[in-house]
Amino acid sequence: VECPAFNLEEVPGAYEVDEWLVENLFRCNTFNIISAKSKGGKSQLAYQLATCINNGIDFLGCKVKEGKCLYVDYELKGSEIFQRGKSCLDFLGVSDQKDIRVMPLKMKNVSFEAMANGVRRELANDPEINVIFYDNFYSFFHNDQNNSSEVREALDALASISPSTTNFLI
Repeated sequence: VECPAFNLEEVPGAYEVDEWLVENLFRCNTFNIISAKSKGGKSQLAYQLATCINNGIDFLGCKVKEGKCLYVDYELKGSEIFQRGKSCLDFLGVSDQKDIRVMPLKMKNVSFEAMANGVRRELANDPEINVIFYDNFYSFFHNDQNNSSEVREALDALASISPSTTNFLI
């Protein structure tokens, strides 16, 4: 097997254009992981990103492809979700917002299959949903414990739910 090196302008596929969800940050139809220590602001960042996508607002100075988001929330209860969403709208100065579709699952002891069926139902009811956030994604599999083989298993399982959406795992 040869492993050639190229000058930048000669790299195969160099001039193919990627479709960006958030310009130069997140491509469409990909899996993206938002990771930080506990209480590091991951969910707040994800809710702000979802608000930007839903309303076509630049995110961190980058152009956003407007879309419809589903936020599967295994972390916050209803009142916390509402406050989080409202604080994002206030911060971004959005008054006439498009709502993010939220699936609150905290303290419901929901199986992965039940959650997957709920997501499939939402996608069937609204085929324009093109971005899904799973927060806290490891909770769906192993109660916040993980290793690299479990990550592959989890990604494969999520890909089977919605193969043509952009997904964020928090």
